[in-house]
Amino acid sequence: MSATVLRTFLPESVAGAEQQPLLRYILTVLFPKYIEELCPLPLIHLQGDTALRWPAVAAASFCGCLLGFLSGGHMLPRVVTRSRRERGFFSWGFAFLWYGIMCLGGLFHHCISPSPFFYKMDIIGTACSSISIIAGSILADDTSDATRIFLLGIYGFLIFAAVSGSQAMREVLYLGPTFFSIVPAAWFLWKVNTEAAAARQTSEAVRKRIWKWSAVAVAGALMAVGGVVGDKWLCLLFGSNFSLLFWAFLGCNIALFAFFPIVLQLAPPKQGENPNLKRS
Repeated sequence: MSATVLRTFLPESVAGAEQQPLLRYILTVLFPKYIEELCPLPLIHLQGDTALRWPAVAAASFCGCLLGFLSGGHMLPRVVTRSRRERGFFSWGFAFLWYGIMCLGGLFHHCISPSPFFYKMDIIGTACSSISIIAGSILADDTSDATRIFLLGIYGFLIFAAVSGSQAMREVLYLGPTFFSIVPAAWFLWKVNTEAAAARQTSEAVRKRIWKWSAVAVAGALMAVGGVVGDKWLCLLFGSNFSLLFWAFLGCNIALFAFFPIVLQLAPPKQGENPNLKRS
């Protein structure tokens, strides 16, 4: 069933991949046809003709909505009131907020009522969240109004491109920022752990907490990727509910959940100091 999801969600990309012998072979290995028969679309019939598709995915995406909106809602008001003035804090706040929008779009499009509106909401949320993760991970100086206006302008462009652009454009917006956010996010985790270890003022408890949450974030990212690579085995072991879509949402939820306490440890550097971490 995951192959059908990919073909309907990313039709241009899948069609292009199937034209290349190597990529076609990889798709055949990862998503063989017999799995489609053994793992049909999971449904829960509600009232009348109403049905909930992918119930486990619905639960995971709903949790992602709560995570994104609550975390973003916690961070962004503090940016507006300037009670938090750390570099990257503004970007990370929007990363969580857009992630909540992505999960909301995914919840409705995949599980409740597939439509172009919710499909584009998923695309926009994914692209904007990934761009925000990149900006937050490189600790862009988003404390200035000019930088914030520039970032908001990028969001506006992504929204316009997703709404008005071609299908191929939407798929580029979905895949491109997502892949490009991986390296900056990994660098961010390395940076905060390195600075925590080097800063004498940082307590051992804080160092351990940052390391622990960094490990959880990496585990979540690997879970999301592993859901793609191991889709056929996961589906055979656990059933249709626990195929690619579920592990993608769950893994991203875990990764973003772990990033939240790490980002809260960021602190504005004092004069003459380099570390970007709270001292206690």
